[in-house]
Amino acid sequence: MCAGRQAVRMVGVPGEEWDWGWDPDPLSWGADEYEVVVDAERGVLLRCASRLGGKDFDALEVEEIHFDERFPKDTFSSRQPLPWADRGHWRTS
Repeated sequence: MCAGRQAVRMVGVPGEEWDWGWDPDPLSWGADEYEVVVDAERGVLLRCASRLGGKDFDALEVEEIHFDERFPKDTFSSRQPLPWADRGHWRTS
């Protein structure tokens, strides 16, 4: 369980030749172990940790998450005029 959700925990260690060719963000270089926790139903990343000597030295973790929430229709709309709309920056055709 993580953030109140059923989850799958995976732990991995870097190989001898660790050359991803890209920045491992949100993981950190120098860890001897990495952990990720994924929501079992939705596949959403709930936790990502870099560890050294069995202890987290860098971690991101979801503390609370909700799915399929109902919001009022105007939740994501603005009643205020757009600041650029009256300046000719925004055009519709």
